[in-house]
Amino acid sequence: HRLVPGENLMTTAAASGRRLVRPTVDSPRRHEKITSPNYTLRLSAPQGVQRVEISIDAVAWQYCRQAAGRWWYDWTGYGSGRHEVVARMLTREGMFITSAPHTVVVEIASQAPAAARL
Repeated sequence: HRLVPGENLMTTAAASGRRLVRPTVDSPRRHEKITSPNYTLRLSAPQGVQRVEISIDAVAWQYCRQAAGRWWYDWTGYGSGRHEVVARMLTREGMFITSAPHTVVVEIASQAPAAARL
């Protein structure tokens, strides 16, 4: 079954008996503490997707790079505190499938938590 733009992917997957496969954030693990001012996030998506993108704290989508069978995003310029990471993939059929939110905790020794700096 080929999807057409605007078709509900979850309904189509359920009707066909297929399990919907979503992209995942593999690293850092959920609630893992990051202590470095630079971090490369590792994501997984099924083979054959056109691209994978990431949004951190509901900011604009950023392209990830593909290498060694995974997808990667070099994250810099973030502050201490909790951050929400969401990934999405573009399928061959032109449909976006979004991951579940993934919480990351950043504790950089020289920084106060982001909320405290506001």
